[in-house]
Amino acid sequence: MTLRLVERLNAVRHQYFVGRESECQLFRDAIASPILPFSVLYLSGMGGIGKTMLIRQFAQICRSLNISTTYLDGRNFESSPQTFLNAVGGIGSARHVLFIDSYERLTSLETWLREEFLSQLPDQTLIVLASRTAPSSAWRTDPGWNALFYAIALQHLSPEDRQLYLKKRSIPPLPEIVNFTQGHPLALSLTADLYIQDEGLVSDASFSVTQILLETFLEEVPSSAHRLALGACAIANSTTETLLSELLQQSDVHELFEWLRGLSFIQSERFGLVLDSVAREAIISDLRWRSYDVWNRFHQRVQTYCTVSEPSFTLNQSEFNQAVWDAFRHFVRPDVLHHNPLLRSRLVIEKSTPDTRIEVLRSRLKEAAELLQMSPRDEKLYRTLHRTYLNPAPTQEQAAECLDLPFSTYRRYLKAGISRVAEILWQRERLAS
Repeated sequence: MTLRLVERLNAVRHQYFVGRESECQLFRDAIASPILPFSVLYLSGMGGIGKTMLIRQFAQICRSLNISTTYLDGRNFESSPQTFLNAVGGIGSARHVLFIDSYERLTSLETWLREEFLSQLPDQTLIVLASRTAPSSAWRTDPGWNALFYAIALQHLSPEDRQLYLKKRSIPPLPEIVNFTQGHPLALSLTADLYIQDEGLVSDASFSVTQILLETFLEEVPSSAHRLALGACAIANSTTETLLSELLQQSDVHELFEWLRGLSFIQSERFGLVLDSVAREAIISDLRWRSYDVWNRFHQRVQTYCTVSEPSFTLNQSEFNQAVWDAFRHFVRPDVLHHNPLLRSRLVIEKSTPDTRIEVLRSRLKEAAELLQMSPRDEKLYRTLHRTYLNPAPTQEQAAECLDLPFSTYRRYLKAGISRVAEILWQRERLAS
């Protein structure tokens, strides 16, 4: 029997699909339920995070259950009610799933969609919206829709899912692949493709991957002024409106700041706007290649601003612990450590100059880890940290093998070791305040 091309494509996509188990189970349970638990499932996430691939996996689940589907892509038609209705066609009363991808392109239709079109659909219809932007507040403030609305913000793939994907592609879990892609699905897929095409040249391939990722991220950038603001935001660890004004040397940057705030790969955190790690590295790499002078000028202005205007700031304990974890993960990557918030902690800033902060941070981490050797109970935690981060094996599996530990035990020791170091450093940070 001859397969159609679309069937072969779907088979290959399904073969290499990894992760998203909880999302798939949620969807499967919903469409198998006699009464839908929600009518709208909203998937959000930055470009390349895997929204379209997840929709395709949802469609595969529908096919296995003989549930009909309709797929629309917001990029493929004009944003008008009539054009939208023509694209949808008819939807019957039986169980049906309407997928709308690139929903961010249809924001001008959202009120009409929510108040007129969607509300008139049969109650056996599940609508799945996939967007780069988070859902608007209108979905939550309307009591009716709030009860029938479910939102999922897609995150990067876990370390286990990254390794499973590479295994499916018959690629070893090389640190340069795992570290460079950080679990971003598109980055992982592109790097795997380039590795297969020219095995062993992962570092050389990173520039090509960065360019493709930039095309994805920069779809949301309307002008050169906005692109410059994005570069400034990438250089800073966290960007406030005041800092953005200083970096761009402009008195009024409110419009640019609000635009940055709305980007799919930027989060509004306690201390300002923070870029996704993969997007940050791609944007910084491009800025450094495109205009080294601008890149260097932004760095100098960030250092001056942090030294003069904000000598230190306070992290809560949860944020501090996460920063310690991130610092260990990037212990051998000064270019990434440059963005770690611990560089502005009292623990580091009181013993360093702007030029020596990364080395001081690394010393603080190493000193705290070495204290674990003094306790018979914690000595095994130090050896695990040492073989993973301070003097790392090529992969975590190899680190576990060197330590003669089952992988599950190794992961437990690693987590406990980082927690102990974070406790030690947290106490020192509090004493310094």
